[in-house]
Amino acid sequence: MIEALDENQGDAIIASLRIDAQTRAKLDFTSPYYATPARFVTLKANQLADPTPESLRRKTIGVEAHSAHEAFLETFFPNAIRKPYDSQKALRAALAKGEIDALFGDGVALSFWLQGDEAHGCCAFSRRPLS
Repeated sequence: MIEALDENQGDAIIASLRIDAQTRAKLDFTSPYYATPARFVTLKANQLADPTPESLRRKTIGVEAHSAHEAFLETFFPNAIRKPYDSQKALRAALAKGEIDALFGDGVALSFWLQGDEAHGCCAFSRRPLS
């Protein structure tokens, strides 16, 4: 998308782009126009009633590597064991196989996965979203 702007194929990008030093060097950003909640997902057999830093102490939480969700876990859930994955597919497979206690990520994307055939009904959201 950035290349399309560079080639004058558009005037703006309306998408969920990562804001970091590289993108700030090329683009100007507005205030967010929407926010999606972060959510924890577990196997249905091991649901979390209330995901708090204390309830997740020493639990293994899968998260997409180098993401805002990983930074959030590091800051607010320092005693959880973070296990980063390079892709959502690998992360979701690890949860389905029981290799991690929970998955942490974008609530909207996770809702589509949970409702789709790919999840095979394995998993569910924890009780409440985090924003």
